[in-house]
Amino acid sequence: MTGTERQAAAVEPDADLLALGREWSDTAERWKRACEAEDDAEDRAYAAAGPRPELEGDDQFHFGLHATGKHLDDADAERIEASLSGHAYAEEHFGLNRGVAAKGAAVVAAYRAWKERYAAALAASGYEDARSAVLEIGRELSRCEAAIFQARARTMEGLKVKARVARFYLPTKLEEFGDQAEEAWWSMTRDLIGEAD
Repeated sequence: MTGTERQAAAVEPDADLLALGREWSDTAERWKRACEAEDDAEDRAYAAAGPRPELEGDDQFHFGLHATGKHLDDADAERIEASLSGHAYAEEHFGLNRGVAAKGAAVVAAYRAWKERYAAALAASGYEDARSAVLEIGRELSRCEAAIFQARARTMEGLKVKARVARFYLPTKLEEFGDQAEEAWWSMTRDLIGEAD
């Protein structure tokens, strides 16, 4: 460390941590904007694809989908297809569930067509570029956070840098990003206990 660096460190012991905090704030803002762009692209694609096929009333019950919600997904389509031969047999031989097999086949075909439209709309919306930006900036954010958590805060300003990172993930993002918040709290606790010793 040069004389100038020692002098700067004496004036602001958390200079490096504060610089990391500024970098993190800028990166977090870029990440939020990238996430908004990703959401917008996905919303545009969803709107362009048209209404997503769904089952109504008893149809959900017939196909065992009563617990999965109305809008179809790949697992629902597979479950319906797997049951079609059984419904057709019951209708043909026992007169049960009339029209259920035909309706199931039609809704699966509609879902597959919708999925193709959605994939095409997603490609046209710029979603892939937006998603790549979210991931790339997210990696930058993670690297910056790791450096912040590893650094030792020696002042309240340094601790505030760590607190801002923790607050960023609380409370709405806790389920998805709980590890980052927990790491921030542990890092602050370590620094506070170290200062008290």
